[in-house]
Amino acid sequence: MKVLRAIAAFFYLMVAVQARGETREVFFRNFEIKSEGSRPKVQKLLLDRQGFIWLGTDRGIFLFDGQTFTTIGEPGDSIAVTITALFQDSQGTIWAGTESGLVVTVTKRKPAIIRTIHNAPGSAVSSFAENRNGDIFLSTRGDGIYFRHQEKWNHLGTTEGLSDNYCYWLAIINGSDVYTGSDQGLNKLTWTNNKIALMSSPRLAGFRIILYAATRLLPAGNFFSGHRIKVFAFLIQ
Repeated sequence: MKVLRAIAAFFYLMVAVQARGETREVFFRNFEIKSEGSRPKVQKLLLDRQGFIWLGTDRGIFLFDGQTFTTIGEPGDSIAVTITALFQDSQGTIWAGTESGLVVTVTKRKPAIIRTIHNAPGSAVSSFAENRNGDIFLSTRGDGIYFRHQEKWNHLGTTEGLSDNYCYWLAIINGSDVYTGSDQGLNKLTWTNNKIALMSSPRLAGFRIILYAATRLLPAGNFFSGHRIKVFAFLIQ
């Protein structure tokens, strides 16, 4: 017994020494966005495929190349407002949603080419998503879901069967099915005969679902979702 204890103590000592030897000092460096007036407050971050960091702030969009910050647009532009969502689609276009519901796209960095999406929602944009067909979806905090299919924008709300118009996040499962969490549960959007079909989960009715789209935590497109009280694991079949 004493021999076993000695072996166990030696084993734990070696593990502790090895772990201590592998620890590295965490290095932090502060970067400051230079802007007139008060310092912008960062609301959203996006790392694009080229390694650049896009920052959505309460004073518009800034681009960080690892050394300096560049303002996207001019101080008087319509996007010089609070940014609530950032997204990069399969074509490399950057999508930005604002607190007022304004949606813009940025297709170049220098100089930035900014286009405003017409028929925009009247509530803050909370999230973007894209399916395998290139359809763009956006959720809002009070105006349901908008999606672009074949260059035409469409709207889905409680009238069309959405559990609630206040939506927190979007997740694409299996490349085509769209899930969104709202104040009244989980919703699923699927394409049927070239039309969108909307279903709400009756088992989760009344739950405030904040969908985090953590699809990589579970295999086969499954994901975790949480609300104010509980955490659910959804198994997509």
